[in-house]
Amino acid sequence: MDVMNRYRAQEKAFLDGRVDAGRKSTAAMRLRAESAAQALTHASNAMARINSEFTETTELKDTPEIVIRGEFAALAQNVERKIERIETFSPQAANMKNLASKSLFEAKQSWLAGLTEDARFYLKIAEGVADLALGLDPVTGFYRSLLETVTGHNAVTGETLSNLERGFAAMGVVTAGTTEQARRGLRLIAKLGGHTEIAERVIRVGEATGQAIPKILDGLKGAYDKFRAGSKAKEDLKILAAIENSLIRQMPEFKVLNILDAESINLTYRPEFHPPFQTWTHGFEIATMKKERFIRFSQLSGPNKHTTGLSEPIGGFLAREKDVLDLKNSKMSAEQIREALKARFSIKGDAPLYISDVIVPEGKRLYSGKVMANFGGQEGAMQYALIDGIPVENFYKTRRIEDWLAE
Repeated sequence: MDVMNRYRAQEKAFLDGRVDAGRKSTAAMRLRAESAAQALTHASNAMARINSEFTETTELKDTPEIVIRGEFAALAQNVERKIERIETFSPQAANMKNLASKSLFEAKQSWLAGLTEDARFYLKIAEGVADLALGLDPVTGFYRSLLETVTGHNAVTGETLSNLERGFAAMGVVTAGTTEQARRGLRLIAKLGGHTEIAERVIRVGEATGQAIPKILDGLKGAYDKFRAGSKAKEDLKILAAIENSLIRQMPEFKVLNILDAESINLTYRPEFHPPFQTWTHGFEIATMKKERFIRFSQLSGPNKHTTGLSEPIGGFLAREKDVLDLKNSKMSAEQIREALKARFSIKGDAPLYISDVIVPEGKRLYSGKVMANFGGQEGAMQYALIDGIPVENFYKTRRIEDWLAE
């Protein structure tokens, strides 16, 4: 009976804490919404200026001269010679020369700043766009996508693209494969003045779900095809919402209530609490659509009022068993697996000794997102945190990790 009373007290404290956290979260989200509205206004004005610049100007604007030496200099000079050969006989050619020059400028700046990988990436862009202008490369693929994203015009016909079409051109920039390549492409677009809203949503949902960018883009194809077959008079925001919904289907087990940045989620915890979700990423506020099974790792097999700082079977942070099957099925020893679990989920203190099953009833809300690297641990694993309280008896079947491995 003492144990059950303690469980009940923990449950009440947990629920009280989440109510207070919810109030903080609402206030934080309101502030972020206001900031987002202001940012959207600034972005719209900036895009209008950019579109005007590329539409009305066919002569290349001067960029500050940067002198570099060494290994990178010869590569940059070769690209610079190509750019000088571009004749601006049409707005499209002028746009290509402009973009190639700006990309070369960013490459030199990155090299001087010691960002060698960024520098090589931007230099590759400059050369690729120059090759387009010189007819050395067909007007297709990555470089066309980049050109159309930045200029807002069809690279072949010169026709003005809608914001939505420009956004899909931006998505073409992120199809190279890795998240880091995609981020570099988006950073360049942002520097040069391109439309990134849809591309940013691809990155955002990819981070939140742990899905690879190409897989998400494959899921988008159906939504884009439906749009192209329909009326272009539809509002862009409605189309974007439909696209985002198609991305959300990457999490079919849950109803996605909101996509949040990690900082907003971390604000729902006490100030002295180590931020549990990886900053500069996004997560989901989700709800279970049916009874779902989770697992929880702990250092104790039950509540112990004489021991502080050690995790117990009842708590808010959970995981899915499918996300740790690689460890369970590995050839590592039980001790090695316990240490790997501690590192993967950034568990404070000693490696966990126990695992419990957790049943989350239908309609209960959770946060999901990437683990923040705390306590010498790693970042990036998917974790879940209860928003709504659940009955204490839903934490059950606590057993040693060795026994779980033998199941």
